Amino acid sequence: AQSGHRYSCRRLHHHSVWDGVDLPVILAINNPQIRAKAASDMGIEDLSWIHPDADFYIGVEIGYGTHVNYGVMMTRTRIGCHTTIAPGVHCAGDVVIGDRVLVGIGAVISNFVTIEDDAIIGAGAVLPPYTIVPAGETWVGNPARHV
Repeated sequence: AQSGHRYSCRRLHHHSVWDGVDLPVILAINNPQIRAKAASDMGIEDLSWIHPDADFYIGVEIGYGTHVNYGVMMTRTRIGCHTTIAPGVHCAGDVVIGDRVLVGIGAVISNFVTIEDDAIIGAGAVLPPYTIVPAGETWVGNPARHV
């Protein structure tokens, strides 16, 4: 990129590309905080990316810059910005996931769960109904607990 020039970003299938550049630009960084900073430092947009094999049912909202991987199933779930949902995550419904959250591979998020900003949910974690994960905390296990 030329100094001082900012390329505009657009959605092409499920990849982001810079206009005027032949190569696709995919920010494949699982840590949402680092991905958001890298996009900002590079002067590009961190667009939402949803794998074609993710299954969304009624009432799913996805925030800006969020990545949803393959094998994910969700219903009645609201996800904030710059969040990463790893492969195989299941959200049962009435779930709220904040900004810059990382949900690990195969996690199960039950009904009426709230995960606040900057939290990390470990791979295989099971969050029982009505769990509230406070901002910035890491939860792992079955049932999931703060570590």
